[in-house]
Amino acid sequence: MIIIAESNEGVGTALIAGFGREGIAATCMNFDEAEGWFVTASSLDMNAVEALLVGGGGDVTALARSVRATSRLPIIAIRDKKALSETLDILNAGADDVVAKPVHIKELIARIRAATRRLRKDEPQLQIDGLYVQTGNHDPIVNGRPLLLPRRERRVLECLVEARGGWVTKNQVFNRVYG
Repeated sequence: MIIIAESNEGVGTALIAGFGREGIAATCMNFDEAEGWFVTASSLDMNAVEALLVGGGGDVTALARSVRATSRLPIIAIRDKKALSETLDILNAGADDVVAKPVHIKELIARIRAATRRLRKDEPQLQIDGLYVQTGNHDPIVNGRPLLLPRRERRVLECLVEARGGWVTKNQVFNRVYG
């Protein structure tokens, strides 16, 4: 799921529709809602989020700092026009990328995937008795051989492996898989 922090309802609706056409779940919140959600979200709920897109209508740098303090989630800022000083402030606050409008939804998806690869390349694999699972669109490996799973099943497995030894509710699994 992609979370969009945007005060302009029309922009948020357009982005949600664009991601929907590409088969990606998205939701839009205003800045206060987004910051509050990221402060209170559990780690399993955070794992259901693929990226944060930060649009207009709020303090982008404050939101980026707040999210970056607790998460390695890819953060991409979408600006009406790029200005060097603003771009540097946003990147220094913890955002991974800044793009100017208009931007195609496929470009946003590619930037999210690139940021995800950069942020997760050094993540260790989770290992349980010959099963190796690495989060982020990597097939699990069982006894040295890749196990090809559909995306939904892979996400269920990631959710269960990450919570090993702990409880996982049906809602947490559902949010992780379907957003």
